Amino acid sequence: MEAVRSELWRDHVVRSAEREVAEQWLRHLRSRLRFAFAEWQSLRSEREVFQHEMDQARETGDLRRVAMLKPLAEKARVADYDARRRYRLVADSVITEMCRVREVIISMNLNYLAQIRDLRMAIDTVDAALRLPLPPVTRPSSGPLSAEE
Repeated sequence: MEAVRSELWRDHVVRSAEREVAEQWLRHLRSRLRFAFAEWQSLRSEREVFQHEMDQARETGDLRRVAMLKPLAEKARVADYDARRRYRLVADSVITEMCRVREVIISMNLNYLAQIRDLRMAIDTVDAALRLPLPPVTRPSSGPLSAEE
């Protein structure tokens, strides 16, 4: 019985370590997604500023200022488009990978539950074969779960 307990404890430690690695990977993926989004939003606001300044210059009829801002606005538009495209690629990759990691975690949990079920059935089978009585239920003598209250 002690060998079974130590094996279960070892499995628990391994599962915990695997889960922690998976959670670290998920945190890394989320940070990559946040970084890509922040980059896109920064370039998007820069594009909007140039566009606003160009619109103001057009309204006032300042053709020199429009001519000066036009290449800058175009450069900001292209940078915004590229950043949005990069963000979409990162988002697609991150979401795909997060789903894969979650599936692995779920699979690990299902395997663990199957092991517990098999172990419980084995214990019940041995208990029935030996006709052992069930152990008495012990309750704490004091505290929030005691029967006195």
